[in-house]
Amino acid sequence: MKKFSTIIPAVFLLAMVVFPSQAFAEPLGQVIYFKHDYCPWCRIFDDEVMGIFNKTKEGKEVPITKVDLKKDLDKFPVIAKTIHYVPTFVVLDREGKERGRIFGYSRNFFWPNLEKIVKPIRDNLALEGKQPVAIDKRKCDAES
Repeated sequence: MKKFSTIIPAVFLLAMVVFPSQAFAEPLGQVIYFKHDYCPWCRIFDDEVMGIFNKTKEGKEVPITKVDLKKDLDKFPVIAKTIHYVPTFVVLDREGKERGRIFGYSRNFFWPNLEKIVKPIRDNLALEGKQPVAIDKRKCDAES
């Protein structure tokens, strides 16, 4: 038993040295999900996606924050003033700059449109020599 208590921290430290980007990776930005309780498409999104979003590749790159336009206006007041339809998904990069929006929800267009918005953020970081979030695709597939 004593051997394992010293081996596990040593393996973790070794992993941080060998794979530093995986150990300290930070998200590329975030998705702000604006919704209303009475919105039927918001309820569908909540049922189909919210439980798995942060376990997906995209969710690890741009975690989602839910904002109810009736209750949480103080969270993102400048952006909230520009929201006319729900659900609306606003993608921000690491610096807080808006990089794109998705209006409405359908599983047929949500994921492809999210990827179209996130890909340039990922590519820009690669060009700048910064490390994007490290994703183990096998783990994401297993959790889905």
